[in-house]
Amino acid sequence: MNLIEIVVWFLYNISSFFCHQLPERSFFIAEYKLPVCARCTGIYLGAFFSYLLLPFLLRNKRIRVGVLDTLIYILPLAVDGLLQLLGLGWRNNYTRLITGALAASSTALFAVVLALSLFFDLFKMEAALHDSTWLKTTTKLCFISATLTVVVLVFSLFSGSFLVFIMLSIFLAHYAILHNVILPIIVVFLTVIYLLRSPTYST
Repeated sequence: MNLIEIVVWFLYNISSFFCHQLPERSFFIAEYKLPVCARCTGIYLGAFFSYLLLPFLLRNKRIRVGVLDTLIYILPLAVDGLLQLLGLGWRNNYTRLITGALAASSTALFAVVLALSLFFDLFKMEAALHDSTWLKTTTKLCFISATLTVVVLVFSLFSGSFLVFIMLSIFLAHYAILHNVILPIIVVFLTVIYLLRSPTYST
């Protein structure tokens, strides 16, 4: 194998731990299949853009989280996945991409606010079934990040560039490791530190 084939092989094998990589459910750039499926591509790109946008959306220190408002944008992915398992409904890789981006954006917003309020006390978080301000923020974030996800993916597809394929593949493989390995370890570590510092466990 030459160097290019080794790089592509490495990206595929690393990503195979986190995705089924079925060709019919994946995007191709320059005749090369991306290392993760369309849904995972949407999830990782959606999460990335959400992290970039969150500092501009979270201005208030006191935040009221709407649980049902968060689930609204996760539900399409769940429904799409269920229909896929049952072999029902109409869908394509773009619906998988968009539902993945929406779910990732909504989840990222909730997870970041929860983590920053619980572990770092940067926000005062309250929970409610519905909150109009939270719904507006979630909708804005989901719309922008999903739009950017589609734009980046469409540009990559139409470029037909192997360099674009490599760059996007490296990004996706990196985010697969980040979200499935590194972040869970960090969360567990912070949770242990939080519990050890809490009055219940320190006495």
